[in-house]
Amino acid sequence: MRTILMVPPEHFMVKVALNPHMKEADGSLKSVDKALALSQWQTLKGTFQSLGIRVLSCPATPELPDMVFSANHAVCFPELRGVLMGKMRHPSRAPEVYLFEKFYRENGIRILEAPELQNIPFEGT
Repeated sequence: MRTILMVPPEHFMVKVALNPHMKEADGSLKSVDKALALSQWQTLKGTFQSLGIRVLSCPATPELPDMVFSANHAVCFPELRGVLMGKMRHPSRAPEVYLFEKFYRENGIRILEAPELQNIPFEGT
């Protein structure tokens, strides 16, 4: 069965511009319509489930609003039944990796090791 990971956007907001898409044309930070984001998230989750895709939902954390970008923290290797954890470039996102790794372990997903990558930032996979 195909499986994806999603994080509800309960705490999603733009606190700092980590990329150009997070700013308005005038340079101000973009705002997030949380009700719309949650509605869209629920629709997307339901669509995946209606297609027979299993959805794992990692709890959101108020201090980490960018956790909703759940593809950034690891590379999945289904054939090995595991994930290789990333190393976030921005310090504000670094704690996400620990929480996702904890979530994976609690859900029986193997953490793959690659010591040669320990000090190399990689994300956005």
